[in-house]
Amino acid sequence: MYAGVCNRGNAYKLCVRFVLRSPVMAFTTRRMLLGSVLAVGGILFLAVASVNRNLKCATCRLKDADSFSLVDVSRRADDLCHIPSTCRAPEADRQRELADVMTGYTGSRISASDAGLIDRIRKHFIDLPRPYVTKFSMPIVETPQAKEVSRILKHKKQGFFVECGALDGERSSNTIWLEQKQSWNGLLIEMDPSYYLQVRGKNRKCYSINACLSPEEYPIKMQFKEHTMGEGRLVTDTKISQQDQHLIHDSYCFPLYSLMLALNRTRIDYFSLDVEGMELPILKSIPFDKLDIAVLTVEYKHGKDKSEYADFMRHKGYKKVKELNFFIKELYLGGCDFVFVREDLL
Repeated sequence: MYAGVCNRGNAYKLCVRFVLRSPVMAFTTRRMLLGSVLAVGGILFLAVASVNRNLKCATCRLKDADSFSLVDVSRRADDLCHIPSTCRAPEADRQRELADVMTGYTGSRISASDAGLIDRIRKHFIDLPRPYVTKFSMPIVETPQAKEVSRILKHKKQGFFVECGALDGERSSNTIWLEQKQSWNGLLIEMDPSYYLQVRGKNRKCYSINACLSPEEYPIKMQFKEHTMGEGRLVTDTKISQQDQHLIHDSYCFPLYSLMLALNRTRIDYFSLDVEGMELPILKSIPFDKLDIAVLTVEYKHGKDKSEYADFMRHKGYKKVKELNFFIKELYLGGCDFVFVREDLL
């Protein structure tokens, strides 16, 4: 098919060359012939592009999501089966689809390990690593958080991370260095659909989900507010001003334990938590007796009392080993994070 198109393309080129160079052709005739040749060529180009696009999306739809639960996360993305976000319906249709899928699967009666919930997360929420060349707009930066994690874990290769608050998947990412330089895999969590599209556009080599972590031990649906400086946050106040209504969106929030079960793993080498004020409630929702988390960095700048973080994590068997408070002017990159390490690793 493609060879035929190429041969026809060569014929058109010869025809155009003849028309343009022939000294005996009248100017008007040459213009008419050239227009016809270009029109036919354009139609063929659009037809081939349409076939390619339809074949690509048909391939996406034919993949069977059920087999996703049977594979290990270390396998290549194109060996796994799932419908990637590039083949999904527009956002409004997507939200209606998810509303149908999640009917009866939010609220306190749903266990974080409910089989139906895990199946829905696998089939309708988690996106696979992108099997394409990465598209970054700036040099990869090792953030102070990533540097500290790498030091603690002795520059471990092929670890697994979870980054909650992924933003666009590049700017101020605490995991991009580990992924690109130390061959880590992981899960990016971002609740804002506009930022999540950017995450997917970066072609990160890890799983991702357009959702948020639940501050409860069960799945819930919450509202979040976009921020003009790029920091969306969950809305806990029921009073929303009229001028902010257009900034309010709904998001499904899942327990971290549910997401890990959907990925068939319970070990996390590094957990980065940056959710603009909901860090402590989310930490309290995590079953640390069921999830093996080695190192955490937790943003605290929105918290009321920093000591609460250390006290809670100490009771869970973790020690605060460092407090990061920095601003890198050249990168416009700042952070206020605690670094926690499981005590048996010290």
